[in-house]
Amino acid sequence: MLLPDKIDLKLRDLKNEIYENKYELKKWTIQEVKRNSKNNYTTIEKEKTFLTGNQSFWDNTGKIFFFNKKITLPDKLNLDDLYLHLDIDGECTLFINDEVFRGINEKNIRLTEVKNKQYKFRILATHDVHLSVRHPRLFNEPYPPHVFRDAFLYNKNKDIENLYILLKNIKDTI
Repeated sequence: MLLPDKIDLKLRDLKNEIYENKYELKKWTIQEVKRNSKNNYTTIEKEKTFLTGNQSFWDNTGKIFFFNKKITLPDKLNLDDLYLHLDIDGECTLFINDEVFRGINEKNIRLTEVKNKQYKFRILATHDVHLSVRHPRLFNEPYPPHVFRDAFLYNKNKDIENLYILLKNIKDTI
């Protein structure tokens, strides 16, 4: 019989197994920009290297940044069931191949298939008024921070995801 604390451990393990063919997106570039008009930005500085996982970007000065990443998909990834995982705090907008995808309010985003197996990701990070409400200790700071921790592509294992959901529902009912 699984006890609730054992269920939590099993859920943690299953959650990690959902990610198949994980491909880390560690090396990004970061560039400060200025907004000219709706969805039109001018660069203020040249691009700098930014490493996710090794380095978190924390800015509370009210600047606007683009995190940029171009990638040709490796053969190990299945294009039919491709997801992008982003672990970033703050208000952001995701651009995929220069098209506005949407504001980021979830960590796992299903990607549409492209013909040439190439993606260009741009994450527009602006100051977040909602984060300052959630973190009163930042009240005296000019703007709340952006923290970009992790990014990777993966294929989702649907069978393990279904098992995870089933086990989570069982835990919630006991």
